Amino acid sequence: DICIDDRACNSEHLLRFTLAHELGHSLLHKGLSITKTNFCEDTSITIKTSGSEAKTTNWLERQANTFAANILMPRRAVIRLFMNEYDKKNPNCIQEIIHKMSKIFNVSPLSAEIRLRKNKLIE
Repeated sequence: DICIDDRACNSEHLLRFTLAHELGHSLLHKGLSITKTNFCEDTSITIKTSGSEAKTTNWLERQANTFAANILMPRRAVIRLFMNEYDKKNPNCIQEIIHKMSKIFNVSPLSAEIRLRKNKLIE
């Protein structure tokens, strides 16, 4: 089960990313023992694994974030859009591409920028 407090998702972009992120946990982290306290009322979730809890949790969150980015902004589509829009002569083109990506993929500008950086398309 995936339960999301809609009060925490104050925009459609955040809701879409959160849904994809939680789907990533559901599909990628099935075998983990997860202890939920007052689930859907309290956001505290403890993940018990054999390693360092904080280190494992950070890794799990990064993996779920990557999953969400891949679902919402497929790599090939991002690269194609960037290559079609990039103009070396226009220093503002990066911000324009980020804005266009945000609209096309229905994600926040920050998510679009991070996706471009992770694909090493911008610094």
